[in-house]
Amino acid sequence: MAVFRVIKDKENPYVMLNKYFVYDGRLSLKAKGLMSYFLSRPDNWEFYSSEIEKNCKDGEKAIRTAIKELETNGYIERLLKRDSNGKLIGGYDYTIYEIPQNIKSYETTCTKEEPKRQNAYSAKCLSGETPIRRNGGLLNNDIKLNKERERDSHFEAMKLCQYVEEVTSMPGILNLAAVKISIMKHGYKHTKLAIEKAIALNKCSMQYINGILQTWMKEGYPKEDKKEQQTKKNSCSHKEFDFGGDIL
Repeated sequence: MAVFRVIKDKENPYVMLNKYFVYDGRLSLKAKGLMSYFLSRPDNWEFYSSEIEKNCKDGEKAIRTAIKELETNGYIERLLKRDSNGKLIGGYDYTIYEIPQNIKSYETTCTKEEPKRQNAYSAKCLSGETPIRRNGGLLNNDIKLNKERERDSHFEAMKLCQYVEEVTSMPGILNLAAVKISIMKHGYKHTKLAIEKAIALNKCSMQYINGILQTWMKEGYPKEDKKEQQTKKNSCSHKEFDFGGDIL
Protein backbone atom coordinates (compact mmCIF):
# COMPACT_ATOMS: atom_id res chain seq x y z
CA MET A 1 0.00 0.00 0.00
CA ALA A 2 1.41 3.38 -0.99
CA VAL A 3 1.35 5.90 1.88
CA PHE A 4 2.07 9.60 1.43
CA ARG A 5 2.71 11.70 4.54
CA VAL A 6 2.63 15.49 4.49
CA ILE A 7 5.17 17.38 6.60
CA LYS A 8 3.94 20.94 7.18
CA ASP A 9 5.96 23.96 8.25
CA LYS A 10 4.12 25.25 11.31
CA GLU A 11 6.17 28.45 11.44
CA ASN A 12 4.77 29.77 8.16
CA PRO A 13 1.24 31.15 7.70
CA TYR A 14 -1.33 28.96 5.99
CA VAL A 15 -3.70 29.67 3.15
CA MET A 16 -7.37 28.75 3.62
CA LEU A 17 -8.85 27.41 0.39
CA ASN A 18 -12.24 26.10 -0.62
CA LYS A 19 -11.48 22.43 -1.41
CA TYR A 20 -14.21 22.18 -4.04
CA PHE A 21 -11.81 22.44 -6.99
CA VAL A 22 -9.33 19.99 -5.43
CA TYR A 23 -11.73 17.06 -5.92
CA ASP A 24 -13.19 18.25 -9.23
CA GLY A 25 -12.32 15.36 -11.55
CA ARG A 26 -12.75 17.57 -14.62
CA LEU A 27 -9.58 19.51 -13.81
CA SER A 28 -5.97 18.54 -14.51
CA LEU A 29 -3.32 18.85 -11.82
CA LYS A 30 -1.92 21.83 -13.72
CA ALA A 31 -5.24 23.66 -13.55
CA LYS A 32 -5.65 22.79 -9.86
CA GLY A 33 -2.18 24.14 -9.14
CA LEU A 34 -2.93 27.42 -10.89
CA MET A 35 -6.25 27.64 -9.06
CA SER A 36 -4.39 27.24 -5.74
CA TYR A 37 -2.06 30.06 -6.76
CA PHE A 38 -5.01 32.32 -7.62
CA LEU A 39 -6.85 31.65 -4.36
CA SER A 40 -3.72 32.18 -2.27
CA ARG A 41 -3.85 35.88 -3.14
CA PRO A 42 -6.08 38.47 -1.40
CA ASP A 43 -9.51 39.39 -2.78
CA ASN A 44 -9.53 41.65 -5.85
CA TRP A 45 -5.86 40.93 -6.53
CA GLU A 46 -4.88 41.80 -10.10
CA PHE A 47 -2.96 39.05 -11.88
CA TYR A 48 -0.58 39.48 -14.78
CA SER A 49 0.88 36.72 -16.94
CA SER A 50 4.40 37.96 -16.25
CA GLU A 51 3.82 37.67 -12.50
CA ILE A 52 2.52 34.09 -12.77
CA GLU A 53 5.47 33.07 -14.96
CA LYS A 54 7.91 34.38 -12.34
CA ASN A 55 6.41 32.09 -9.70
CA CYS A 56 6.44 28.84 -11.68
CA LYS A 57 8.56 27.03 -14.26
CA ASP A 58 5.72 26.70 -16.78
CA GLY A 59 5.79 28.85 -19.88
CA GLU A 60 3.17 31.27 -21.15
CA LYS A 61 1.51 28.61 -23.34
CA ALA A 62 1.07 26.17 -20.44
CA ILE A 63 -0.37 28.91 -18.25
CA ARG A 64 -2.83 29.97 -20.94
CA THR A 65 -3.90 26.33 -21.38
CA ALA A 66 -4.60 26.02 -17.65
CA ILE A 67 -6.52 29.31 -17.65
CA LYS A 68 -8.61 28.10 -20.59
CA GLU A 69 -9.35 24.85 -18.74
CA LEU A 70 -10.53 26.75 -15.66
CA GLU A 71 -12.61 29.04 -17.86
CA THR A 72 -14.25 26.08 -19.63
CA ASN A 73 -15.22 24.50 -16.30
CA GLY A 74 -16.69 27.67 -14.82
CA TYR A 75 -13.94 28.76 -12.42
CA ILE A 76 -12.88 31.78 -14.50
CA GLU A 77 -15.12 34.30 -16.22
CA ARG A 78 -13.63 36.34 -19.07
CA LEU A 79 -15.19 39.66 -20.06
CA LEU A 80 -14.16 42.30 -22.57
CA LYS A 81 -12.56 45.35 -20.96
CA ARG A 82 -14.68 48.50 -20.92
CA ASP A 83 -14.18 52.01 -19.61
CA SER A 84 -16.50 53.78 -17.17
CA ASN A 85 -18.80 54.67 -20.07
CA GLY A 86 -19.10 51.07 -21.24
CA LYS A 87 -16.87 51.56 -24.28
CA LEU A 88 -14.60 48.68 -25.29
CA ILE A 89 -10.95 49.48 -24.65
CA GLY A 90 -9.34 46.20 -25.73
CA GLY A 91 -8.20 43.20 -23.74
CA TYR A 92 -10.04 41.12 -21.17
CA ASP A 93 -10.90 41.16 -17.48
CA TYR A 94 -10.82 37.81 -15.66
CA THR A 95 -12.86 36.99 -12.56
CA ILE A 96 -11.92 33.89 -10.53
CA TYR A 97 -14.54 31.96 -8.53
CA GLU A 98 -14.01 29.41 -5.76
CA ILE A 99 -17.14 27.53 -6.86
CA PRO A 100 -17.63 27.10 -10.64
CA GLN A 101 -20.40 29.29 -11.98
CA ASN A 102 -21.84 26.58 -14.25
CA ILE A 103 -22.60 24.49 -11.16
CA LYS A 104 -24.28 27.42 -9.42
CA SER A 105 -26.40 28.14 -12.46
CA TYR A 106 -27.31 24.45 -12.74
CA GLU A 107 -28.44 24.30 -9.11
CA THR A 108 -30.43 27.52 -9.52
CA THR A 109 -32.13 26.14 -12.61
CA CYS A 110 -33.09 22.95 -10.79
CA THR A 111 -34.70 24.84 -7.88
CA LYS A 112 -36.78 27.18 -9.99
CA GLU A 113 -40.27 26.21 -11.03
CA GLU A 114 -40.89 25.95 -14.72
CA PRO A 115 -42.95 28.97 -15.82
CA LYS A 116 -46.45 28.27 -17.05
CA ARG A 117 -46.90 28.89 -20.76
CA GLN A 118 -49.99 30.76 -21.82
CA ASN A 119 -52.06 29.28 -24.65
CA ALA A 120 -49.67 26.34 -24.97
CA TYR A 121 -50.92 23.45 -27.05
CA SER A 122 -49.66 20.31 -28.73
CA ALA A 123 -50.36 20.38 -32.44
CA LYS A 124 -51.60 17.17 -34.07
CA CYS A 125 -51.81 16.20 -37.69
CA LEU A 126 -54.88 14.72 -39.37
CA SER A 127 -53.94 11.20 -38.29
CA GLY A 128 -54.14 12.25 -34.65
CA GLU A 129 -50.40 11.77 -33.99
CA THR A 130 -48.22 14.48 -32.57
CA PRO A 131 -45.81 15.72 -35.26
CA ILE A 132 -42.05 15.37 -34.72
CA ARG A 133 -40.03 18.51 -35.23
CA ARG A 134 -36.71 17.53 -36.72
CA ASN A 135 -35.04 20.87 -36.01
CA GLY A 136 -35.82 21.13 -32.30
CA GLY A 137 -38.91 21.63 -30.16
CA LEU A 138 -40.62 18.31 -29.54
CA LEU A 139 -37.61 16.14 -30.45
CA ASN A 140 -34.27 16.82 -28.76
CA ASN A 141 -31.03 15.80 -30.34
CA ASP A 142 -29.60 12.57 -28.86
CA ILE A 143 -26.19 14.17 -28.46
CA LYS A 144 -27.68 17.04 -26.48
CA LEU A 145 -29.57 14.66 -24.22
CA ASN A 146 -26.45 12.56 -23.61
CA LYS A 147 -24.43 15.66 -22.75
CA GLU A 148 -27.10 16.89 -20.35
CA ARG A 149 -27.29 13.49 -18.67
CA GLU A 150 -23.51 13.33 -18.35
CA ARG A 151 -23.45 16.83 -16.89
CA ASP A 152 -26.21 16.00 -14.41
CA SER A 153 -24.43 12.77 -13.39
CA HIS A 154 -21.22 14.69 -12.80
CA PHE A 155 -22.90 17.16 -10.44
CA GLU A 156 -24.70 14.33 -8.64
CA ALA A 157 -21.42 12.43 -8.24
CA MET A 158 -19.76 15.49 -6.73
CA LYS A 159 -22.71 15.85 -4.36
CA LEU A 160 -22.38 12.21 -3.23
CA CYS A 161 -18.61 12.50 -2.75
CA GLN A 162 -19.11 15.57 -0.58
CA TYR A 163 -21.81 13.73 1.38
CA VAL A 164 -19.44 10.81 2.07
CA GLU A 165 -16.71 13.21 3.18
CA GLU A 166 -19.09 14.86 5.64
CA VAL A 167 -20.25 11.53 7.08
CA THR A 168 -16.83 9.86 7.31
CA SER A 169 -14.67 12.97 7.81
CA MET A 170 -12.28 11.46 5.24
CA PRO A 171 -11.68 13.56 2.09
CA GLY A 172 -11.30 11.90 -1.29
CA ILE A 173 -12.14 8.33 -0.24
CA LEU A 174 -14.34 7.74 -3.30
CA ASN A 175 -13.27 8.27 -6.90
CA LEU A 176 -15.47 10.90 -8.55
CA ALA A 177 -15.34 9.27 -11.99
CA ALA A 178 -16.29 5.85 -10.57
CA VAL A 179 -19.24 7.32 -8.67
CA LYS A 180 -20.36 9.10 -11.85
CA ILE A 181 -20.30 5.82 -13.81
CA SER A 182 -22.39 4.11 -11.12
CA ILE A 183 -24.95 6.92 -11.21
CA MET A 184 -25.27 6.73 -14.99
CA LYS A 185 -25.72 2.94 -14.80
CA HIS A 186 -27.88 2.53 -11.68
CA GLY A 187 -29.28 5.99 -10.98
CA TYR A 188 -28.54 8.54 -8.28
CA LYS A 189 -30.97 7.18 -5.66
CA HIS A 190 -29.73 3.58 -5.85
CA THR A 191 -26.07 4.64 -5.86
CA LYS A 192 -26.67 6.74 -2.75
CA LEU A 193 -28.41 3.84 -1.02
CA ALA A 194 -25.50 1.52 -1.87
CA ILE A 195 -22.99 4.05 -0.51
CA GLU A 196 -24.97 4.39 2.73
CA LYS A 197 -25.07 0.60 3.12
CA ALA A 198 -21.31 0.35 2.51
CA ILE A 199 -20.65 3.04 5.12
CA ALA A 200 -22.88 1.28 7.66
CA LEU A 201 -20.87 -1.94 7.10
CA ASN A 202 -17.49 -0.13 7.34
CA LYS A 203 -16.70 -1.03 3.70
CA CYS A 204 -16.53 2.37 2.06
CA SER A 205 -14.88 1.42 -1.24
CA MET A 206 -16.13 1.61 -4.82
CA GLN A 207 -15.44 -2.10 -5.30
CA TYR A 208 -17.82 -2.95 -2.48
CA ILE A 209 -20.39 -0.34 -3.56
CA ASN A 210 -20.39 -1.65 -7.13
CA GLY A 211 -20.86 -5.18 -5.79
CA ILE A 212 -23.98 -4.05 -3.93
CA LEU A 213 -25.34 -2.34 -7.03
CA GLN A 214 -24.69 -5.37 -9.24
CA THR A 215 -26.55 -7.60 -6.78
CA TRP A 216 -29.47 -5.19 -6.66
CA MET A 217 -29.58 -5.00 -10.45
CA LYS A 218 -30.00 -8.80 -10.61
CA GLU A 219 -32.34 -9.24 -7.64
CA GLY A 220 -34.22 -5.94 -7.73
CA TYR A 221 -33.42 -2.49 -6.36
CA PRO A 222 -34.65 -1.72 -2.82
CA LYS A 223 -36.91 1.17 -1.95
CA GLU A 224 -35.44 4.07 0.02
CA ASP A 225 -36.41 4.16 3.69
CA LYS A 226 -35.90 7.62 5.16
CA LYS A 227 -35.93 6.40 8.78
CA GLU A 228 -33.39 3.67 8.02
CA GLN A 229 -31.28 6.18 6.10
CA GLN A 230 -31.11 8.50 9.13
CA THR A 231 -30.28 5.59 11.45
CA LYS A 232 -27.39 4.50 9.20
CA LYS A 233 -26.05 8.05 9.03
CA ASN A 234 -26.06 8.41 12.82
CA SER A 235 -24.59 4.95 13.46
CA CYS A 236 -21.49 5.52 11.32
CA SER A 237 -20.46 8.92 12.68
CA HIS A 238 -17.90 7.47 15.14
CA LYS A 239 -16.70 4.33 13.34
CA GLU A 240 -13.37 3.40 11.84
CA PHE A 241 -13.51 2.69 8.12
CA ASP A 242 -11.99 0.01 5.93
CA PHE A 243 -11.40 1.61 2.53
CA GLY A 244 -10.79 -1.67 0.75
CA GLY A 245 -7.37 -1.34 -0.87
CA ASP A 246 -4.68 1.17 -1.75
CA ILE A 247 -5.29 4.86 -1.25
CA LEU A 248 -4.08 5.66 -4.76
